[in-house]
Amino acid sequence: MGRHPHLVLINTDSDYLVSELSRIAHDINSVWLPSQTFKKYQSLAAQLHLQTQGRDLDSADRFEILKTFFFSSKGFTPLSAKPKLDRFLLPYVLLSRSGPTEILLLLFICLARTLDLQIQVIRSPRRLILKVIDK
Repeated sequence: MGRHPHLVLINTDSDYLVSELSRIAHDINSVWLPSQTFKKYQSLAAQLHLQTQGRDLDSADRFEILKTFFFSSKGFTPLSAKPKLDRFLLPYVLLSRSGPTEILLLLFICLARTLDLQIQVIRSPRRLILKVIDK
């Protein structure tokens, strides 16, 4: 059985993570400006937050709103082929609404945190399973 590297995000601030991913993208390709990438993320987070504002929702309801927003309203989809390096960069994913599963997952988790949702990722041999952790 092979070992796979794991990325563990424990109590990581979403804004910090997005800022770091934006900075890394700029380091790889200077065309991607961190401030513009961060503004695109903030705009997404604000649009999502408006959908729940003033409503008394439990975590299951907030998760459903997030899924609908992310996949249906905004149309984020995973890339099926092995992507080139630039497809792993957050600015590309935000612009194209497509990217590698791992980057989409990080973005999804960051947006979940704006709704005060904690998501646990469970990896099975063929799928990633997301579990909402009630506080």
